[in-house]
Amino acid sequence: MDSTNDGATNADPPEIANRFCARDADDGSVEIYDEENADAWIRSDYTLELGRPS
Repeated sequence: MDSTNDGATNADPPEIANRFCARDADDGSVEIYDEENADAWIRSDYTLELGRPS
């Protein structure tokens, strides 16, 4: 094995569900963005309802 794959198992991925936020833009569209990565965002004027499994 090499330094990029040392055989250690990773724990579950970090929880990211709470990192994402939405805000209304001045033009009426909505921006969804990642609070920890300023380059990760989407702007849309199309909406739909999302549900999470319970």
